[in-house]
Order: sequence, then C-alpha cells, then structure tokens
Amino acid sequence: MKTSVKFGLILMGTVMTLPRETLLAQPTDTAFTYQGQLKQDRAPVDGPADLTFTLWDAETAGAQIGTAVDLKAVNVANGLFNAELDFGAAAFNGQPRWLEVSVRTPTWDGMGDEPAFTVLTPRQRLTATPYTLQTRGIFVSETGAVGIGTTNPQKPLHIGDEGAPNAEGMIRLESRSGTNGAVRAWEIGVPETDADTSGEGYSFVIDDTYKGTDPEFMIKYGSGYVGIGTTTPKDQLHVHEPGTGAAWRGRGVFSGDTSAAILGEFNGKAVVGAHNSALNDWSDVYIAPGGNISVGSMSPPQAKLDVRGTVRTYAVTITGGADIAEGYDVAPHNGVKPEPGM
Repeated sequence: MKTSVKFGLILMGTVMTLPRETLLAQPTDTAFTYQGQLKQDRAPVDGPADLTFTLWDAETAGAQIGTAVDLKAVNVANGLFNAELDFGAAAFNGQPRWLEVSVRTPTWDGMGDEPAFTVLTPRQRLTATPYTLQTRGIFVSETGAVGIGTTNPQKPLHIGDEGAPNAEGMIRLESRSGTNGAVRAWEIGVPETDADTSGEGYSFVIDDTYKGTDPEFMIKYGSGYVGIGTTTPKDQLHVHEPGTGAAWRGRGVFSGDTSAAILGEFNGKAVVGAHNSALNDWSDVYIAPGGNISVGSMSPPQAKLDVRGTVRTYAVTITGGADIAEGYDVAPHNGVKPEPGM
C-alpha cells in the first residue's frame, strides 16, 4: 500500500464578543484547525482514517515537542479532512516547529493485530499563523499568565528572564502634551548592567530619562536601602539633593514654598531644624557625637548645651548645690528671682 498526502496548513479563527467576565476568566484557546488532502495510490481517500500528529523542533530527526495528538476515525471525503489540533501554548516558544502526520486507512476495528501507521514525509514547517498564540516576545501560559521576554511567567504579568543573559525587567512610559509640547519618558523596573557583576545594577529603579542618566528613585539590590537622588544609598532611606552638595539620610521633610523642616543626617551631622530653599540660612539643633547639643549653629558644640543666641525661660531649676555663674541677669518668675545658692 502506498499512501501519500497533499496538505496545507489552514488556521481558522472566529472573532466574537464575549461578556467581560468570560474574557477575564478564560485563557486564549490554543487549538488550531488543520486541513489536509489524503490520497492513496493517487486517488482521493473516501471514508474514515486514523491520524496521529506530532510536533518537532527540526525537519528531520530532532526532538518531539509535547505529546502526540491521536484522532481516530477522522472523516475523509474526496480526500479532504479537517482536524483540530492542540499542542498547548508552551509548545510555541518562538522557535521553529515542524508537524509530522502519520496515517492509517482503513481504520482499525479492534479485531486481530493492530495495523501500523504510515509516517508521511516530509514534515511540514508551521508558518507564522500558529504563532499568533505566542506573538513575538510575548508568551501566554496555559493558565493565561503573560510573559514578556520569558517563556515561564510566574505572575499574571512577568517581564524579563532571570536565566537569560542581558535580560531586563523594564517598562517605559511616555507622554506628550500637545503637538509641540514637552515629551516625558519614565522607565520603571529592574535594569541590566553588564559592567556590574555585583548585582547592584539589578536594583529596582524609577528613572526620568530626560533628567540625566541616574535614576531618581532606587531600591538597592541586596540591602533593600532606598535612595532618592542617589544610586548608592547608605541607609534605609538616603536622600540626596543634586547640585547642593547636601546628602541627607533618614530625613523627614515637611516643606513649604520657601523653607523646609528636616530631621536626619546632614554631611555627617545629626540635625533637627529648618532651612530656607537655598540651603544657606539655617536654624537648627545639631547633635554632635557624644551627645553635645548646639542650638542656632552648625558649629561643634563646646558644652553639653551650647546656645548661640538669646535663651528665654520661665524657670530654671539648679540641683546639686551648683550656682549660676555671675554676670547673668535672671528675670523673676512668679515674683521669685533666683539667687546664687538657691
């Protein structure tokens, strides 16, 4: 028996509108329709035939992809038949694929020894249409998870592949205001840096691409330190003000139009206070190493409490038998004026 096949790959799809709930709940159908023409001894086959379809990664030899699709008693009329094939979305990862068809006609009725299938050659290379299941660079898993740059998405949307060299998990957002308006572009995610084998280049960043080369926000790889205005954060929160030479760590800022209150570290000094917008007029409390406190000056304090300016108080309590140094005029409080030795 000589069996030949004349076939073409026809992919048929129907676009329909489904309720929103259905679209969200169900992943894309991965089946496609194969139409072929089967001839035996140059004559079209009429009647049922058993067909087996397998997917391969090479035209000859190679490795089989996924499992075989076995169809029994497929109706063949004047040599023409239709078969619905489903190898799953994972079978199509962007690499070339070939379809191999095996046929047995007439079908086996279960009596006696089972006749063998005849493998038809050559294998047919699948054209781009089945790859609409996996648009270039975009992979959809069996569960509907979308991978961009990965064929193994772990979340509903997964960008980048940790196992692929030079992979990036980044997205870019752009906008433009009006025809001649300003263009803004932000990049968000985990960049890749060839030169940085330590992993710091894989930190999470938010970057205004029109504002220099360094990202404006970073969560550092490994430590989890947050940097704003710096790519080398040294603490849980490290804020740098570009162009001022000021490096703040752990700062809380409550700002108005012309001034801001600050709490944190400034150039190696623990500071509580306020400054103007130009950073040249200070009114601060500076806590030096060892606990000495300077009020009204950023100079190192010369005592436990070093006040550069006028001190106003309603009462002073002195313990341990110490005296107030002479030369200070202390105003009375509730009619009582402190005296030396009190």
